[in-house]
Amino acid sequence: MKRLFFPMAVNKLCNRSFLLNNGILFKEGILHEDELWSFILAYRMRSMYVVNRELYRYRIHGNSIMANKDVEERSRKSKIAIYCEILSYLKPTDSQNRVFYYYFRNTHKSLLNLLFKNCSYNQKIFCRYLKLNILNPFVAYKNRAIPFKHLLRDMYLLLPESLAFYYWRLYIKLRGSEE
Repeated sequence: MKRLFFPMAVNKLCNRSFLLNNGILFKEGILHEDELWSFILAYRMRSMYVVNRELYRYRIHGNSIMANKDVEERSRKSKIAIYCEILSYLKPTDSQNRVFYYYFRNTHKSLLNLLFKNCSYNQKIFCRYLKLNILNPFVAYKNRAIPFKHLLRDMYLLLPESLAFYYWRLYIKLRGSEE
């Protein structure tokens, strides 16, 4: 699926009163704060217009915070906090919306990948973050938001915790990757 919305704050033109009235502010104390800000903006707005032109060129300089190896763990913890907050916005009806389904599903997948980076898969950690999900792949499939192969992939979201972990691991093993 093509990226429909980019998280960088620099490419957004917003009405100031809309931002203030909806409490859409940058969260302090974390890295990648524009990812959370942009998500909240997209979730709360009723409409948007996308310009299909390059408006900004992003460069990472050698001495920038994103190129600094010392911030890797802080970056990881910030992303986990951001993903958990994004997942807290889930509502059962989001399974019917293709864009929200894929956004939330990919956020959940990114969270799991971050949690398991550089360590073995841990069922306890998996189950803890599985509880953040309320997406229903059956509802999404029924409403034609996802194809059948994604219904099979996401079945773990509906299983009891003890089975979900093994289903997910088996799916990854059969696929040969975490997508």
